[in-house]
Amino acid sequence: MRHINKIFQEIFLIELNDLDEDINALIEQSKYKFTHEEISNYVCLENLAVLQNELFGVEGYIDEVKRIDPESYDSIDDMIKSLHEILQKRIEEKGIVHSILLLVERKLDKVKKYISPR
Repeated sequence: MRHINKIFQEIFLIELNDLDEDINALIEQSKYKFTHEEISNYVCLENLAVLQNELFGVEGYIDEVKRIDPESYDSIDDMIKSLHEILQKRIEEKGIVHSILLLVERKLDKVKKYISPR
């Protein structure tokens, strides 16, 4: 069972890296829209502030997920609970926007579905 925890961690990290790339793409899109006068300077700066905060949150969380020992958990659910607690703590301590919680929870659910027996 603990081997499946390692697989969960590896797939979850792939999903988190995908989220990181998505946020970076949104940052580039906001910059593009501003330079092409599709959005105002104010809207662009607001978008960038939120997106960079999310990016900061995801990148730090990726580092923490890499550091956990998946074999120390008895089950996937125990590991997911711990990963959720780690994220909650980061949000509270680092002032990360709460929207990141929803994005990461979707990734956790997605990976759990990938590896759950059918």
